[in-house]
Amino acid sequence: MTLQVINFHPERVMAHPRVLKWYRSVLDTDDSDHDSAEDLFDEMDNDEAIAAYYQATRS
Repeated sequence: MTLQVINFHPERVMAHPRVLKWYRSVLDTDDSDHDSAEDLFDEMDNDEAIAAYYQATRS
């Protein structure tokens, strides 16, 4: 049995600013290589994404 995600839009995935702050602290304390995760974090951690999150949660 497998799980299939249909019509997935990664740009619609949002995280609360507190989660982003926590994730940054995890990256800072972990010694492993997180280049791809940091790239994803940079995409999420911008004013436009945070504004979109708050707009979506107010509806």
